[in-house]
Amino acid sequence: MGRNKIPQELFDEVIAKSDIVDVIGDYVQLSKAGKNYKGLCPFHGENTPSFVVSPDKGIYKCFGCGEGGNVVSFVSSIEAVSYPQAILKLAQRAGIQTDISVSSDSSLKEAKFKNEFAILEFAKGFYHYYLNHTKDGKEALSYLKERGIDSETIDAFGIGLAPSYSDALVKTLTNNQYPLELAAQVGLLNEHNGHYYDRFKSRIMFPISDKLGHVVGFSGRVFLDGDTHLGKYVNSPESNVFQKGKLIYHLNEAKRSIRRHNRVLLFEGFLDVIAAVKAGFDESVATMGTALTEEHSRELRRLTDKIILCFDGDKAGLSAASKAIPILMAQNFSISVAEFPNNMDPDEFIKTYGSEAFSKLIDQAIPAIDYQYLSIRRQFNLDFVSHREQFKRQIYHFAYTLQSATLKELILKKLAHDISIGEQSILQEFNYSSKSQVYKNVNINNNKNENVQIHSRQVRDTKYERSEKMLIHYMLKERRVALKVEKELNGYLNDSTRRNIVLYILDYYTTHETMNLQYFLNWIDEDLVKPITDIIFECESLPPLGDDEVINDLISVIKEYVYRVQMEQLKKQISEATLDHQKLELLGKVNQLKQQFEK
Repeated sequence: MGRNKIPQELFDEVIAKSDIVDVIGDYVQLSKAGKNYKGLCPFHGENTPSFVVSPDKGIYKCFGCGEGGNVVSFVSSIEAVSYPQAILKLAQRAGIQTDISVSSDSSLKEAKFKNEFAILEFAKGFYHYYLNHTKDGKEALSYLKERGIDSETIDAFGIGLAPSYSDALVKTLTNNQYPLELAAQVGLLNEHNGHYYDRFKSRIMFPISDKLGHVVGFSGRVFLDGDTHLGKYVNSPESNVFQKGKLIYHLNEAKRSIRRHNRVLLFEGFLDVIAAVKAGFDESVATMGTALTEEHSRELRRLTDKIILCFDGDKAGLSAASKAIPILMAQNFSISVAEFPNNMDPDEFIKTYGSEAFSKLIDQAIPAIDYQYLSIRRQFNLDFVSHREQFKRQIYHFAYTLQSATLKELILKKLAHDISIGEQSILQEFNYSSKSQVYKNVNINNNKNENVQIHSRQVRDTKYERSEKMLIHYMLKERRVALKVEKELNGYLNDSTRRNIVLYILDYYTTHETMNLQYFLNWIDEDLVKPITDIIFECESLPPLGDDEVINDLISVIKEYVYRVQMEQLKKQISEATLDHQKLELLGKVNQLKQQFEK
């Protein structure tokens, strides 16, 4: 079950040799606070420490953002790797020798394309050396210096230079016994009639890595005057390891900062990212010269729910931002757009005005809804009556796509103000038009299950919730409590997450006499680690059990609540039933429930 892909013997050894305070201390500055340790949470930005590490329990919890788990889940989250991969990382850190491999997509890819990654890494070193240690490299270094890229930045980003003659890399690969056919397959060389020659010539080389840090390709930029016949940038061709629509530049290096700041700055170009990182914004990434894709969006959403679009200030950049917003909204991002003045790109803006001005511009980024409204407004001259009418219709289309009724009304009221029309007139016209489906968009039903989910939610009962959490706390402490819950409640709790936790605990105790919390957290589904950690911290002040009186009281509270909820559901179904046999069947279930509760 769960993530049990690692043998318990290895897991136990990893946990025994991975002190949670030492491991987390590599990422977070911790200070002693009683029996625990505190620090600034690495998963969200904060000024007051709310991140707590408990060495006794071997778990951590942030009381600001809610993140929690054990040492393995911490490494999994902070490094953005799978749970089994996190265990193997900790094993390596502790000097534990193992020949176990994890058959995840990333590890399979690493094994499958080991030779490709090796030859691309070699090429990166070749280009980097050529930039820094040759006569030809001096001119390129001068160009980079003029662009504000110093030697430290060149080293940090692995920037290099492709020689001007067509067989430099061919000869070097041959001398180092790398197969030229493989080099052509990954886009380093071109081939014609059995002869190989360098694909990149006289270009500054930006190595492109995947999210795990493997070099998968390059983007070469011209720097010599007049040498633009192939375009300003030339990328590696599509290959088994290089797919532009899936790659995000600087993601591997940025993911820790993205988690720490709980936001990502998304740019269009490499030089923009480099300038932003140099200015202190390590959470900066860029797409590979392509429009944002759903895959890009999903990848970023694994790290954060906040994104700031930092596209060029020209017409193309504004258009790209408008196209990206709906894709990001589908992943429930909180989206803002940084607006750069005078058609400037971010790189140019940072170099002209400095990091402080850029920081201020980021802080003043416009929320996506407002940005979309402003983008539409800029298309029209509202001094003309005809433009006002066109503007109104465009905003009606836009407003109809919004899920929030409040946002719709606010947008329409702003429209009324901008075109000098009464708010009631605008609202009435829009509502009439909506009913006639004039402004319907086929894509607005992406969240069609939202209303169903809202109506199906039960009103929460604080006493009942507390009882469920206390019961789980004591089940984790003692096996006999778990067996009593199984007998009295059949493992049933009304809250689905806590019900799943109980079922896992019961399953665990079928093969274990005592609870090993660390192994249990490894054994269950990953999305249950955080709620269990929450329960452990919330209930840590509870006294140990004496007799079963406390457990009996908790079970009674839960039974009563479950009975009440199920009875309300049955009564509602009876009132909505239209056929007599349906009502009789439901009345039978009511009687069964009463008998069950009265036992």
